Amino acid sequence: MAPGVDSTGIVDPLELSEAHERYLRNRSETVHLTRTNRYQNGSLRDRTVQVTKVTPDRDRFYTIVSVNGPKARFFGAGGRGEYWSDGDRLLQRLVRQNQSAYGVVEPEDYNPQLSQPLIPSPGGGQVYFLSTLGTFDLTNQFTRNGTVYYRLKLREITQPDALAASESVYRPRNVSLILLIDQNGVLRRFVLSYTAVQGGTTLDVRLTGEHKHIGTTSVVRPTWYLRAINETG
Repeated sequence: MAPGVDSTGIVDPLELSEAHERYLRNRSETVHLTRTNRYQNGSLRDRTVQVTKVTPDRDRFYTIVSVNGPKARFFGAGGRGEYWSDGDRLLQRLVRQNQSAYGVVEPEDYNPQLSQPLIPSPGGGQVYFLSTLGTFDLTNQFTRNGTVYYRLKLREITQPDALAASESVYRPRNVSLILLIDQNGVLRRFVLSYTAVQGGTTLDVRLTGEHKHIGTTSVVRPTWYLRAINETG
C-alpha cells in the first residue's frame, strides 16, 4: 500500500505527505493546475490553467498561465502569461488581446522568492491539507505501466472551515474530492469541487491538479527568449 494508506482509506496524512515530498525532492516534473468557477446557471465565470515545468533543484522553470471567461483574472479573457527562469534571471511574456509584451528581471535584481507562486512546491503541504479535510474511502486500486495507483474518495468533510479559509470563500457545501495516489505516496491527481459564496456571488468551483512526467521533464529556453532579451536590453 501507499504510505499512510490502507484498505480503509487514509490513515496517516502526515506519513502520506512526507512520502510525497520525499519522492519529488530532487526530481523534475510537470505540474498542471486548473481552476474553473461557474455561475449557478452553469455559465463560465472564469478559468485559470497553469502548467509548470521545473528542474530537480527548482531553480529553472517554465510556467504558462492561461485565463478565459468574462471575469478572467490577470490578463483578461483569452490572455496568458509565460515565465521562464534559468535561476539567475526571470523572463516573461504577457499576452493580452493578441498583443505581446516582454520583460526581463536581471540577475542583480532577481529575487527567486518572488517567483515562488509560479513554482509548484515539492513539499507535502498541499497533500496534507487535502488529506485532512475529512475522511476517505479507498474506492479502487489498479496497476498501470508497472505502477500501483490508489483512488481515494472523500466520504465526509470534517474541516469545512479550513477549506473556506484556504479558498477565501464562505460556507462551502456539496464538497467532492478525489485523490489518486501512487505506490510511492505521490499525489498524481486530485479533483476538488464545491459550491460556495465568493464576493457575494454563489459559484460552483472545480479545482484539478496533476503531477506528471516525474523525473523526465526538461526545461528549455522559450522560443521568445531572444526577443525578450533584445526588447528589454
